[in-house]
Amino acid sequence: VKVLVLGNGRIGKTQICRRLRGEEYVEDADSTHGILVTSAWLPMDGIVGQQGRKALLHLWDFGGQDLYHGTHGLFLGSRSIVLIVWTTRSENETTHEHGGITFRNHMLPYWVETVRHGGGAGQPLILAQNMCEKAEDEQRRPPVDDAILDAFPACKLVQYSAKLDRGRRALDEAIQQAVDWHWERQGQI
Repeated sequence: VKVLVLGNGRIGKTQICRRLRGEEYVEDADSTHGILVTSAWLPMDGIVGQQGRKALLHLWDFGGQDLYHGTHGLFLGSRSIVLIVWTTRSENETTHEHGGITFRNHMLPYWVETVRHGGGAGQPLILAQNMCEKAEDEQRRPPVDDAILDAFPACKLVQYSAKLDRGRRALDEAIQQAVDWHWERQGQI
């Protein structure tokens, strides 16, 4: 199952992919440039009728810098799960700096609309708020209008901390449900 992982730079997309592969969190990991494609097995035991099965996730970790946004549309129309990663910090700051370079942050509605207009509206969507190290970090509602999210057949919000692996069960469940959604409607992908 192809999982497209999108969002601003330096918000933990690569760290989430590392965790899904069973790897440790790496403080100050390098920023992804282009697309990094890796794989991970996900047990489907959380889905009725799927006990004992596993889904092979092909994780497409997209660099979040503006330079790479044009590549997203090339892949959004394909059968996939879209995982948009966002943080409270990236929603509240218009830019971030890394390595002496300033990068622009795009708000969550930008990312959802990019997916919708790029042909991904027919795919399950997971909005993963990262950097939720404690309950107070979690936002109950994503900062995006419900009317925009209504374009997606299945949409889940999860709060997660790649650093602590906190909220992992909810992330796994959201991905399991999205995989099951595809299997029910389109067979294995």
